[in-house]
Amino acid sequence: MLIGDKGVRAIPAEDGSIDGIIGTLTIHHWTNLKKSFAEINRVLRNNGRVILFTSTPDQMRG
Repeated sequence: MLIGDKGVRAIPAEDGSIDGIIGTLTIHHWTNLKKSFAEINRVLRNNGRVILFTSTPDQMRG
């Protein structure tokens, strides 16, 4: 997955060609969630899976 300053952009894959996507500590950088999730949805196969891991600022402080 390509992550830029505005979120997910131009995943270099055919429509419906990916079984799953895992993102770790990235979603808080996405400024356009609608476009980011649309791009993820574009490349996912039917019944594909997305796992996004994030944390709160309190969790990051320990």
